[in-house]
Amino acid sequence: MSRTSSASDEIQRLNRRRFLALLGSAGALGAVGCSASPAMQLGTTPPDQQLDDDVVRPAPTINADRTLVVVELQGGNDGLAMLQPFGDGRLRDMRPDLVTDDSELIDADGNFGWHPNLAGLAGLGIAGVVGVGSNEPDFSHFEMEQRWWRGDSAERSRLSTGFFGRLCDQLDVGAPVTGISLSGGPTPALLADKAVTVGLTDPGANWIFRENDPWITSYRGTVEALAQRSASDGPAHDAARKGLADMTSFSQSIAQMESDGDERYPWTDLGQQLRFASEIMSLDVGVRVLHVRLGGFDTHIGQSWRHAQLMEELNEATTVFLDHMSELGMADSTMVATTSEFGRRVEQNDGGTDHGGASTMLLCGPGTNGIHGDAPNLRALDDGNVVATARFEDYYATIAEDWFGVPAGDVLPSGGDPITGLLSA
Repeated sequence: MSRTSSASDEIQRLNRRRFLALLGSAGALGAVGCSASPAMQLGTTPPDQQLDDDVVRPAPTINADRTLVVVELQGGNDGLAMLQPFGDGRLRDMRPDLVTDDSELIDADGNFGWHPNLAGLAGLGIAGVVGVGSNEPDFSHFEMEQRWWRGDSAERSRLSTGFFGRLCDQLDVGAPVTGISLSGGPTPALLADKAVTVGLTDPGANWIFRENDPWITSYRGTVEALAQRSASDGPAHDAARKGLADMTSFSQSIAQMESDGDERYPWTDLGQQLRFASEIMSLDVGVRVLHVRLGGFDTHIGQSWRHAQLMEELNEATTVFLDHMSELGMADSTMVATTSEFGRRVEQNDGGTDHGGASTMLLCGPGTNGIHGDAPNLRALDDGNVVATARFEDYYATIAEDWFGVPAGDVLPSGGDPITGLLSA
């Protein structure tokens, strides 16, 4: 073995050890794991929705060196405000206080314009997918979030794993962790059958493990003492102490890594989630799917300023992240894709919009550009709601097949047709 090869192997071993230190002890992995288990399943999968493991398929050519960063826009992003059709009189008539003047929009393809606060991302090259939703829409946050997480737009699906978890099962090559959520804990979207997927709490909340103030030191000692297991503990006490010990070890590990934080990232929730994502990705230890979240999109009131603020936060944090990926030489292997449980109604209310139907998804990565899908007809609404022209399974199928090389049928029991031309890289 050459000296160069030996050095490379040693760096990889050190990176793996650093990553495992971040995750904490093996007990902490179990405490925050997203992998499917009897206690965490969403339900028993009916036979007609199970993946057919008995069918012999050609081995897929999986792009195992690629990474996906999923940005969940929680609350129901107004796709018509994020990507607005030019010169649409119908839209202006129905929401006169919420439309952006055409002159301020960033031209996407001559027919649509991006919100002006997305200028940084538009400069890097972004693609929009219009009309994405469900053929059986529901206007409950809880219901539609569950459907997106499961990757099945049907009303009564009982899948026990999440779409991104099943994707991790296909991408798993024995890495310590294949999928990770940085949005405050585990997400059902990463529930996996075989791959290790975990959810991390907010790394910014671990300041208490870095301070040396006497009171903080005393508090840490008290917590650590409470975590010490005793022979007299019953099962419930033993489990509680073990969980507290795992949490303490886990938080200390995160606090140590955070001391090297990159100051270029904005001090917003999304900015710090993406900063932490970049730290993990730079270690190159096999994480292939990262999940982050930006909340606040349930804009029933104050939408004129609130949605613009959210677009600014999305733009600022994601632009810094993608620039950082470019510096690390990872731009060609990193894709950012948004999800959101639904869009908003076309007509405004007193200060915003109500829960709606289909919405627009945004992607940024190698070769992304233009607008894709069939634009919904604003003169053919369903009780005031945009009608989906593509199921979100089609959007997911595109990510699976055209980005990762994973056959859609292996991760989408209800099927999905990749959107032609969306991802050609």
